[in-house]
Amino acid sequence: MTFNKNLLDKMPAKYGVYIMKDSNDRVLYVGKAKNLKNRIKQYFFGKDTRASVSFLVDQISSIDTIIVSNDKEALILENTLIKKHQPKYNILLKDDKTYVSIMINTSHKWPMIKLVRLKTQPKDKNLYFGPYTNVKAAKSIKDLLLNLFPLRQCSNSEIQNRSRPCILFDIKKCIAPCVNKCTKKEYDTLVKSVMEFLKGKDPSILKNLKSKMKLASKNLEYEKANEYLNLIKQIKHIRLNQFVDIIAAKNSDVLGIYIEDHFVMIVKLIFLQGRLTTSEHFSFFEIFSPKEEILETFLLQHYSKTTTSKEIIIPLKLKNMKTIEKILSKDHKKIKITHPIKGKKKELIKLSLENAKALSIQQKDQKSLNEK
Repeated sequence: MTFNKNLLDKMPAKYGVYIMKDSNDRVLYVGKAKNLKNRIKQYFFGKDTRASVSFLVDQISSIDTIIVSNDKEALILENTLIKKHQPKYNILLKDDKTYVSIMINTSHKWPMIKLVRLKTQPKDKNLYFGPYTNVKAAKSIKDLLLNLFPLRQCSNSEIQNRSRPCILFDIKKCIAPCVNKCTKKEYDTLVKSVMEFLKGKDPSILKNLKSKMKLASKNLEYEKANEYLNLIKQIKHIRLNQFVDIIAAKNSDVLGIYIEDHFVMIVKLIFLQGRLTTSEHFSFFEIFSPKEEILETFLLQHYSKTTTSKEIIIPLKLKNMKTIEKILSKDHKKIKITHPIKGKKKELIKLSLENAKALSIQQKDQKSLNEK
C-alpha cells in the first residue's frame, strides 16, 4: 500500500519529528523539521531528484509525526528514535558497542595501567585516555607502555599478599613495589612518566631509547639493540608525528567526511596536547542522507559516549551546531564544536578530508576485490 498524498495537507506545520514506515509497519526513516508539513511535502513534490529519495518514497506506506516545542527537542527525539528503530535509511552507530580506554588507577597507592570499557563518563578520580575503537591498537599502546615503564601488572589482592617478587621483576618488566624493591617516590616518577607519554609531553623518551640502542650495538648486544629499535618504531607509529607543532589542536578531535556512491567514510584524527596521537575511521554503505545530517547523527551518537576531547573540529558548518554542543556538554565537561574557515585548524580539516578520501578509495577497492 502506497502513501496517500492527500494526507500531506493534514500534517502539522510545527516543530517535530517524522517517522516514515513501510507496509509492514517497519520504520524506514526518521527525520526532524522546523515545519513538519513543508519538510514532508518536499519528499513528494520537491526538487531533489536523487534516486535514493524516489526509492525511499516508493516504499512509504504511512508517516507518523511527533510535535515538539523547539529545534533542540526535535534533535534529541530524532536521535533517540534512530537508536531505537535503527532505520535502514538513517546512518547509525549502534549504541551497544563500548570503546576501550586506557586507565591509570591513580586512586590506588601503587597505580597500574588497565584497559577498560566505558559506556558513560567515569565519575571516579582515575585517569582515562581514549577511547579507542580499535582494541588491538589500545592493547599495543598498553604493551608499549609496560615495556617502557615497568609498573606492576598484578591485581590489588596479589600486591598485598606477595612475599617475594614475581618473574616480571627478574626480567626487568616490573620494579616490584609489592616487596619494597623500589621507593614510593621512584614508583610515582614512573607513573608520572606514563602520563606525560600519553599526553605527548615527553620528547626525551625517543632520545633515551636511541642512546641505549647505540650503546647495546657498540657492546655487540644486538638482540637488545633490536628490542630498542622495535620500541622506537612503535612509538613513532603511535604518535604519528606529522603535525607535532600544531598547538591549535590541544585535546581535540578533527573530523573528515567523504561520500561517494552512497558510501560514507568518516575519519577522526585525535590530538592530545597539540600532538596527533592516533586516528580512527568509520565506514557506512548504502547511506542516502545529506552530508550535514550524517555528520549531525555521527556527533550525537559517537560522542554521547565517553570522550576526553575538549573540542571537536568539523569540516562543515551545521545549523544545529550549538544545540549539539549543549547536548554533548550535559554528560561531559564542556565540549566545543568548531568549524574553522582559516588558519592551522583549517589545515587540519584538509588533512582529515584527505585521509577520509584515501581510506574510502582503499575500502571500495578492497570490497571490489572481495566480490570478484
